[in-house]
Amino acid sequence: MQSVLILVLGSVERTGWPNHDLALALIHAGRDPRFACTFGNVLDYRPHDYARNVALAQARALNVDWLLQLDNDVAPNCNLLDMIAHAPADASVVGQRYAVRNSRESLFFFPQAAGSRSAYEEVDALGGGVLAIRSTVWQHIPKGPWFTWQYKEGSETRECECGEDVAFCRLVRQSGMKVYCYQQLAAHYHTLDLSALACAIAKGQRQ
Repeated sequence: MQSVLILVLGSVERTGWPNHDLALALIHAGRDPRFACTFGNVLDYRPHDYARNVALAQARALNVDWLLQLDNDVAPNCNLLDMIAHAPADASVVGQRYAVRNSRESLFFFPQAAGSRSAYEEVDALGGGVLAIRSTVWQHIPKGPWFTWQYKEGSETRECECGEDVAFCRLVRQSGMKVYCYQQLAAHYHTLDLSALACAIAKGQRQ
């Protein structure tokens, strides 16, 4: 039986608590007979790359088969552990697609869908909200930091080049490992579910 460390990244403030759908997903995961699950929180570690590195270091210390990182504002619309149970044999990182906003307030899905009919699609990078990391990652890259927020070279304002999750996926791929997107759309709660809003906008544009 494979072991999984499931960590929710959030804060002790109410805005950092797990949303209701994520809480139900965690309960169901705890009842899944296919895996030996350990649950925990990574609370009030800032910035985000610090929190994600702490989570990975905990998984390495516990010597588990998988680390599942979950942001408090996401909710996988599927059985959490199906994503791991059916993952391709060569998958070192698996995550889900969800809607995000950039600094210009535009709304889009990340990663973009490529139209694959397979349950898993190999991608360049994933968002960190629903992220499963196999032990092969810290075995091949034993020393962190694995997640690092990156800035544009020469920028006086420290303009973002890419977030820590994208940089992590790049590091994994540069080390010869593969990153896959599990073809289930996760919810992403802000004032409302951004993924549901993006779907509604896309539907309106097609009509």
